[in-house]
Amino acid sequence: MTRWKAPQEPAMKVNVDASYVSADRRAITGAIIRDHEGYGASRRICPSTPSAFAAEATTVLHGLCLAADLGFRSVWVESDTLAIVKILNSSLVDKSEIGNRKSELLPGIRR
Repeated sequence: MTRWKAPQEPAMKVNVDASYVSADRRAITGAIIRDHEGYGASRRICPSTPSAFAAEATTVLHGLCLAADLGFRSVWVESDTLAIVKILNSSLVDKSEIGNRKSELLPGIRR
């Protein structure tokens, strides 16, 4: 069993996941933001999502936007999609959905 690992203070941790239905091209996404003790949650339905990767990327972006909107500047992102985590941690230019939005979101958030 995998257990949740708390972030180091003062960082917040954004855990995300998405469920994608290819027949409907629809995703249900969720993000939860917690400190070392626990904090809030969020979910949404994303119509017209082209792929499972796009659903996961949208979920990460949703979680980062939520963290930024709440004023958190030190965040850990945890996703089960390694490609998205690599894009976020890379300094290379990336033309994927999440790569294009990364430059908008990350300047205000420390990694």
